[in-house]
Amino acid sequence: QGESTRSGNYGWFLILVGRPRRAIATLERALKLSQSLGFKLQAAVQTDNVGLAHDSLSEYPLAREYHQKALNMLEADAPLYWRHSIMINLANTLLSLNELDQARTLIDQVLTYARGAESSEMLVRALTAQGRLAMLEDKPSDAKTLLEEGISHARRLEVRRLLADLLYLYSQLK
Repeated sequence: QGESTRSGNYGWFLILVGRPRRAIATLERALKLSQSLGFKLQAAVQTDNVGLAHDSLSEYPLAREYHQKALNMLEADAPLYWRHSIMINLANTLLSLNELDQARTLIDQVLTYARGAESSEMLVRALTAQGRLAMLEDKPSDAKTLLEEGISHARRLEVRRLLADLLYLYSQLK
């Protein structure tokens, strides 16, 4: 189990530092190990992370396949945090594919979960996606409000990567 977890975490780290191709290879090894050991949740998260690597390569149709597969891999009793984490990743990919209605449905579900569960990090991710959706729909006033709320939460939580994403989007407002 330790090797699977370490490899999966290292793969995610490689995505964060801009090494998506290497991340894919690392995550695929971790995924095979998780599957062989019957670690269903880890396998789903690692599959989702392969999707994130493809997102970072702008390979959105492939990323969508991995995110959707990860969501389908989750069992009914899977932790809600991971279900919603995968959902927001899928929603972001759908935004990149300009599939706004499907993305909106997922974002709304994640936002409802995040506010109800008081999951601040998930709330920041959902607000970022909702702000991006508003920007794509040419609703700058709505986007500004959403992004400002997200920025406030991200600063309070001291989640720099998420704050950077928000500030980047905010800088794109007209």
